[in-house]
Amino acid sequence: MNILIVDDENDTRQRIARLLSISDNVFQADNGLEALKLMEKTKIDLILTDICMPIMDGLEMIRMLRGQGESTLVIVMSGYNDFTYAQKAIRYNVIDYLLKPISPIELKKLIENSRNQIKQREYREKYGYQPFFNSLLDGSFTHIEALRQMDVLSLPNSFDYYAVGYVRKKGQNIADIEPISKALKETMPKDINLFVFNRGKNVALIAFISNITESCAEEKLSRIAQKAMDNGIFLFFSSFSKSLDTAPERDKEADFLRKNTLFTNNVGFYSSEDVIAPKLELYTDDELRVLCEKILTLMLSDENIDSLVDELYSVLSLMAINSGYAETYDVLLHLISNIKDILIKHITVEKQKGILFELDEMRRIDNLYDSKKTMKRIIHWLQDEYISNNISPSENIINTIKRRIRENMHIDTFSVQDSIEGLNYSESYIRYIFSNHEGMTIKEYITKERMEKAFSLLKKGTSVKETAEKIGFSNQRYFAKCFKDYIGLTPTEWKNANILKNLPPSL
Repeated sequence: MNILIVDDENDTRQRIARLLSISDNVFQADNGLEALKLMEKTKIDLILTDICMPIMDGLEMIRMLRGQGESTLVIVMSGYNDFTYAQKAIRYNVIDYLLKPISPIELKKLIENSRNQIKQREYREKYGYQPFFNSLLDGSFTHIEALRQMDVLSLPNSFDYYAVGYVRKKGQNIADIEPISKALKETMPKDINLFVFNRGKNVALIAFISNITESCAEEKLSRIAQKAMDNGIFLFFSSFSKSLDTAPERDKEADFLRKNTLFTNNVGFYSSEDVIAPKLELYTDDELRVLCEKILTLMLSDENIDSLVDELYSVLSLMAINSGYAETYDVLLHLISNIKDILIKHITVEKQKGILFELDEMRRIDNLYDSKKTMKRIIHWLQDEYISNNISPSENIINTIKRRIRENMHIDTFSVQDSIEGLNYSESYIRYIFSNHEGMTIKEYITKERMEKAFSLLKKGTSVKETAEKIGFSNQRYFAKCFKDYIGLTPTEWKNANILKNLPPSL
């Protein structure tokens, strides 16, 4: 190990030199400037430097070294117990601060620690942590094996949990990770250790987190990601995990987000909701065109339009992975353009503006999951507006309600809710189109149908009790009340009048 002692007192330099191992190569300088000149010709592993020296003091020497990008280990020695000096020294990333007179035991201990750090640095320079992290994400290590390897590499092997991430850099090649790593680490809080590395043609990262909750960690990483976006750097994180055994699964999650996030500007954390179930194989261009046309043709009338949209986005998910974002984006632009045409054709001008804005905003949606949700919401809005603007409701809905009433009026518990169940439209919307079509509420229509049936039964000579039962009244007295409220006569009075006088029902 090459050790440089920098001190303006010759006796001090000699005394320290004698304490060092005979296997070490010892160099001396009596000020900072002399030390810098020596280091231009000789590789130094460890510097032991005084602070107060003529020409150039120790702190200025360290500052210039760090400014040149030198990461040489430094131990500061001083006869002054001044905290200000210590603060400045720490700022320049020195490994320790010793007060004179130097304790031989303490010095030997620091030298040995420095020797271990240098060995670890040499190992990292030779092998790097990049191969280790790639092997970890490939599943080559158990949790215990990974921790041991991290110890050798001087990586943080004490953490609460970690997340894997991927990087995309807008409009640029991201093969050079140095500016990315620097940009991210400058904003990284002390409770998160971040490592950036190349993984194939992509840039990956691992964040080791300690002493904060997962929600707090997610919030901090989100803030970092938002700052990174200012530099065109976009991050996608896996879910959190405690065990390094699961690193391959976390890698797949983060990579999934990277692949399934369209266009260029998003940050996200993986959750189960992000999964878009892919189909077994990609559609041909003709098959995809047919699917889009089917959606456009049926979007105003088909109650099962959601399943078609799900199918489309499953295809788009695979397309983004296999063919790239550009082709996927083209499909969505085609769909958006045609939806706008449908909107202009069927929706009133005063109502077009808001939804036109939303359609234009869809061009800037960044991921498939959000795009699908917005697409469904716009289609459902169009369906509702189309029906309400045309006043005349779907005959299928109206006829279904009427049929259910005719078939179930004999059930005393049959209600309005039973008549509309499963129609896949909001209750308020169904009630609205029914009342507009029939001129009465569904409840009033049920009463009307029951009374019309009662008139028919009573006219045939059916008893009041049997009539009540056949139209859904288990309580004869309550039937009589409802009948009188409806026609102004009791069932018996109406029956007698119509049988004896052969009069038609008064409606």
